[in-house]
Amino acid sequence: MPLHYKIVQNPLSRINVFVCHGIMGSSNNWRSFCVRLNRLRPEFRFILIDLRNHGRSPATSSKNTIRGCAEDLIDLSAEVGEPDILIGHSFSGKVVLD
Repeated sequence: MPLHYKIVQNPLSRINVFVCHGIMGSSNNWRSFCVRLNRLRPEFRFILIDLRNHGRSPATSSKNTIRGCAEDLIDLSAEVGEPDILIGHSFSGKVVLD
């Protein structure tokens, strides 16, 4: 499933950090935090992700399972690069552990 995402980076960014929101959230929940953190740690390239059925990612009729969301992140890594760091809040904490 194609996920919507936003990237916060600068020319020095080289470490991919996937950032996932909590249940009922979206990538916007983390945007201002990641912008500030990128100023302090310019080597980080933050990929702020809307999980399936959240934010601007498409809705799906398949179940919103931890495994399904984790597989979506694997698919996304083919497009934006593999993550060096995974950050997940609440529900997505379980997703990134999977």
